[in-house]
Amino acid sequence: MQRITISSLKSQIGNSVNLYGWAETIRKQSKIIFIILRDRSGKVQLVIEKDTKKEFELAEDLSNESVIAVKGQVVEQKQAFNGVEIKVEHMEVLSKAEQILPIPVVEKGKQEQTSINKRLDYRWIDLRKPQNALIFEIGTDLIRFMSEFFYDKDFIQAATPKIMASPSESNAELFEIKYFGKKAYLAQSAQFYKQMAMASGFEGFFTFGDTYRADPSSTIWHMTQFVTLDVEKSFIESEHDIFDLEEDLIRFTLEKIHEKYGKKIEDTFGIKIPNMKEKTPRITMKEAKDILEKVGCVDRGSADLTTKEEKAICDWAQKEKGSDFIFVYEFPWDVRPFYHMKRGENTTRSGDLLFRGREISTDAQREHRYDVLVNQLQEKKLKKEELQHYLDFFRYGCPPHGGFGLGPERFLMLLLGLNNIREVTYLPRDMKRLLP
Repeated sequence: MQRITISSLKSQIGNSVNLYGWAETIRKQSKIIFIILRDRSGKVQLVIEKDTKKEFELAEDLSNESVIAVKGQVVEQKQAFNGVEIKVEHMEVLSKAEQILPIPVVEKGKQEQTSINKRLDYRWIDLRKPQNALIFEIGTDLIRFMSEFFYDKDFIQAATPKIMASPSESNAELFEIKYFGKKAYLAQSAQFYKQMAMASGFEGFFTFGDTYRADPSSTIWHMTQFVTLDVEKSFIESEHDIFDLEEDLIRFTLEKIHEKYGKKIEDTFGIKIPNMKEKTPRITMKEAKDILEKVGCVDRGSADLTTKEEKAICDWAQKEKGSDFIFVYEFPWDVRPFYHMKRGENTTRSGDLLFRGREISTDAQREHRYDVLVNQLQEKKLKKEELQHYLDFFRYGCPPHGGFGLGPERFLMLLLGLNNIREVTYLPRDMKRLLP
């Protein structure tokens, strides 16, 4: 008989079915044994009676988290999972687990909760927990829905190199590698390549890819390898065209996530999917600093927004505008990369999108004029010869363009109200972690 999933059992009452999964808990009595069987779709109670001698003996010797196959009759039981239970006729142990698990799959109370570091040491067991698997189901659809948005707009998608001849951002936070007798670097972003796509005439481009930063920060936000969504669009008039594009993307994605997972997210994580307003609030950096001064949380010594300031601006946006999102734009030239287009001498045509207390993307119009770009590069004290391959993109005609880079993992973490970005990362890499 063909295997069926646990979630489809209710339509099988009275039938004999084949199930496969993990023995999550085992409750042994003298004449009957109950097993909670778990697969990706849900849980069901198995009932093994002593008159099925072989199966009863197997169950008596069974350990939690062993992988088993069972055949049995689906019986209606209103107090059980899904309103049914399985009266087992045949059982096979496919893989027996050791008696003592290094971390529990079922944690009964806060006092039993395992530290994040130990959980990551045994990540393959940690991810068996249904609430953790749900994170990655949502994350899969998050990227699928975002891709769907760009497909509908006829954007072109392609993979970009992860090994580069020169830095894409700055000389800081670089992983240097040996490359056939040459010096090379792991990509800090897809920035150069998505701009090359504009010079290629693609007009709209997006890519999801790994990004590498030799960032010595040990915080809940930082990793040395993470995923970035990089987007670029041609023939724009200002950075606000890019803000509009990202707003549309996030609004579309949130609607899809809410439709499929809204109730599950609220039940599991105790948080609601926000609605993105038709027009997200947009304020300049000067306006942001003035607001922060009024609420007593300004750092005039920082040209950028500090972590505390980002949170305070988001609190203000929620209170005054009823929005979980806010754009802060016209960032100072001193804190932006050389390829951002200037507005005047001291500010740029760029902004950050903040969500629930943190920046989730940087958006900007790029400088597409060769001579201006060279001047800006020199102003930042970068060596022209090291970036000539990038500058060449602009020598033969390149349209006005801009784009943004968004971290799906950070976005998902904030969306689900989680406390550490490692929760939404399959196998995190940071300063101390190279395994598993």
